[in-house]
Amino acid sequence: MLSFFPTPYPDELMYSVFARYRVHSFIMSPKHTMNSLFMKKTVSAVLDLPANIDILCSNLPPLAAFTSANFIKNNTLYPLYAPFVTKKQAELVYKAMLSENGGSIHTRMGIMASSIKLPNFLRFCPICRIEDIQKYGETYWHRLHQIPGVLVCPHHKVILQDSLILTSKSNKQTFHAATEDVCPLTPRAVGFSNNTLEKLITIADDVKWLIDSNLSARGLDFYYEAYRDILINKGLASPKGKVFQEELTKDFLAFYGTEFLEAIQSQDVLSSDCWLKRLIRKPRCSNHPIRNLILIRYLTGSVIHFFSSKFGYTPFGDGPWPCLNAAATHYRKNVVNKLTITFCRHTKRPVGTFYCSCGFIYSRRGPDEWPESRYCIGRIKEFGPIWLSKLQELNQTKDSFRQIARCLKVDVGTVIKYLNSKSEKISENDEKALSDHRKFRNEWNVVISNNPLLSKTQLRNLFPGTYQWLYRHDKIWLDTNSPIKKQMNSKKNRVDWLKRDIEFLNIVQHISKDILGEEGKPIRRTVGRILVKAGIPWLQSNLVKTPQTKAYIERIIETSEQFHTRKIIWAIRELAKSGEELKEWRISKLANLRKDIVLEVIKKNMDLCIYQAFLSEYDYTLKKPVILK
Repeated sequence: MLSFFPTPYPDELMYSVFARYRVHSFIMSPKHTMNSLFMKKTVSAVLDLPANIDILCSNLPPLAAFTSANFIKNNTLYPLYAPFVTKKQAELVYKAMLSENGGSIHTRMGIMASSIKLPNFLRFCPICRIEDIQKYGETYWHRLHQIPGVLVCPHHKVILQDSLILTSKSNKQTFHAATEDVCPLTPRAVGFSNNTLEKLITIADDVKWLIDSNLSARGLDFYYEAYRDILINKGLASPKGKVFQEELTKDFLAFYGTEFLEAIQSQDVLSSDCWLKRLIRKPRCSNHPIRNLILIRYLTGSVIHFFSSKFGYTPFGDGPWPCLNAAATHYRKNVVNKLTITFCRHTKRPVGTFYCSCGFIYSRRGPDEWPESRYCIGRIKEFGPIWLSKLQELNQTKDSFRQIARCLKVDVGTVIKYLNSKSEKISENDEKALSDHRKFRNEWNVVISNNPLLSKTQLRNLFPGTYQWLYRHDKIWLDTNSPIKKQMNSKKNRVDWLKRDIEFLNIVQHISKDILGEEGKPIRRTVGRILVKAGIPWLQSNLVKTPQTKAYIERIIETSEQFHTRKIIWAIRELAKSGEELKEWRISKLANLRKDIVLEVIKKNMDLCIYQAFLSEYDYTLKKPVILK
């Protein structure tokens, strides 16, 4: 356990904390540093997403208030990448950073495949460097300064400078501290136009907000849907989501300029498979956070606004929408659930067509600019059987066409058109629709009266034809004239886990004899393997409910060290049987283990004479079987 470990400074990379530990502990050897921190020498010095964090925390002084979660949140680049990958990717990377298995971290985050690369040198802000020394007596590597695409210090708005420390893997086991010697203050021209510099400052501010916010993974579909909706609202995509690529690219280039895009390694926006087109297509893989951020800034003007808003293409507001059939009992009530949106070919404005279950279909041109716009009709496409029935009814009771038109909220010409027998009479289809409505409504009423104790679902199963017709053509009436859904208090069959525990214990005990007596190359005894052999693999997620079975399995499973020992004993026995020389490389190859593991296990567990023979400079051949401890 370490007797000393430096407290991380604000926004300090873990790499920098380790480098300061090496300097303050006067450790010269890189491998000695690794061994002190992680209790092994084979760890790499990773800048952005390090692994072995749990091991480090277990090795820290007992009174040190450090946790793995705080390290990942405050001292790594995990908060930069996590919001832009799937939840599964983020979880796997998080676990890998805690564990010793960090080899897949950069691949899972999409960093290896990205064309945006880390800076060639570790970077620093000259003003931060001066302030750090004044405040802490030393400077350090700031996390924000090492992010690709961040070329300006978000605090002081000055261009970052390169240090003398390369970020290449030639120094993969050395932690280099940010000292005054490796961070020389050299005057440097800005090198960018005012417009580009302003945008570089903006993107640095966005990155700072993103890292400070520690957002969770959103998933790739979240960004695809949000980008698509915003593009539709901006007129850069059709209502169905087809992006007008040429217009988008032209506008995007005009917004940022080539100088800015080249500075952040994102100048390719013209090719058929460029990063900009990939971002707005159906997602297949994650994209670099910087590219997401500059697209978000272009589309919404603010990263904060983007992540705090709910996007959707709603030129007619959110549904349900009102039915404007004046003949229906639900007139002006929000009962319309179906809306299709097209674009006017001439004006490019959205046109909404609203379909009510009563058969009334109307449309209007959008977008709705006022609350009252929801109750406007541009054109009636279908009146429906209810309206036509009401028209006939009013024709018998009203004195004039004008009174009928006033009741139905239409003009007089429409009334005359549908009533005048010499003009366009009510069509046979409309008459049939009215007849069908009466027929199926009567059938459903008879069904309910004959089966008063049955539920709506039971009636549907008994009379599917009647139910389906009403559901498709008269749903509102069906819902209001069906049995009320009853609250059912059903009891689920409970599992007798005590009984199952005894049954599973017998099965596992029986199968364990076969597993323990297996011959051939050893296979590790794990919980999963035992349960698969027993034919109950699903039990692993419920093992806590079978305590006897769980306790028995825990007695027969192997730790990694026990498994390594068994593999090496098997390998030595195989070599002894064949009369081959007992050499380190033979045992390592046959057991499929690293040489350092083989040596360690042999030192702890093998017979002394075999260990001596193993280390001898002379050839050693086993002439007789050896009894192994």
